[in-house]
Amino acid sequence: EHDHIRQMKGGEEQGEESVKKDTEEDADKEIQQQLEMYKTLGIETNLKAVQSYLDILLKEIKTVYKDEFLKNINTPIGLSAQEKLTNMHAYDVMNSESSLEMSTSLQQAILSIELYLNIEQKLMDANPSKNEISVELEHIHNKMIFDSLNEILDSFRPYGLVGQPYPWKISIKSNSPIPITEENMEPVLQKAEKKVLGWAKYHCGYYGDHDEFIQDKTQSFCEEYLAQMKEEKLAKMLSADVHEMEDKWINYDDEEAEV
Repeated sequence: EHDHIRQMKGGEEQGEESVKKDTEEDADKEIQQQLEMYKTLGIETNLKAVQSYLDILLKEIKTVYKDEFLKNINTPIGLSAQEKLTNMHAYDVMNSESSLEMSTSLQQAILSIELYLNIEQKLMDANPSKNEISVELEHIHNKMIFDSLNEILDSFRPYGLVGQPYPWKISIKSNSPIPITEENMEPVLQKAEKKVLGWAKYHCGYYGDHDEFIQDKTQSFCEEYLAQMKEEKLAKMLSADVHEMEDKWINYDDEEAEV
């Protein structure tokens, strides 16, 4: 009888150990699955990824969106002389409704949001197995590139970012802008693409490369090194921006006074 009781207890202990072992194995498998999932959440944000999206975007502009692109890029930025004069009397009782509507209207972007959405849909259809988080990250990254190109293209509008000069300005540009057509749009897109890639090279959101964080470096050293790299890249970008915007600071025609 005692032997029978010992065998029953031994069987129960073996069963508990087996269950415990299975539970630990299941937990290990779940942890490994989570680690594998997190490994795939990141996306490429290097110059190669930026160039890849630009290639897709520019191809879409040259084919599907060509007519709309040429129409928008040949439209001067800002209000016309008539719209500007009407906007000055936005609070006039007789013209308040039409003036306010005109003053609050937004400038038509050269590249519409519909173009961005169409490209994103094509990219998702081409890779339907990609997880939801990675897709959302790519949407954000691609939108940043899309907006950057859109911003640069504004400088190729007639009269650039300044807009069409008003007749009452002191200095009026006498040279008429050359329209952008299907024949000469390629150099414009190449210059815009080069500018976007130039911005991407600053890497102001730099998080470091695995090769730079070798094992003999301490955690504090890595953090200080990374902070220094970010500061240097940001300073370089701000210096270039100040140099590019220098002419605008001395453009006295842009100053306005309310009376």
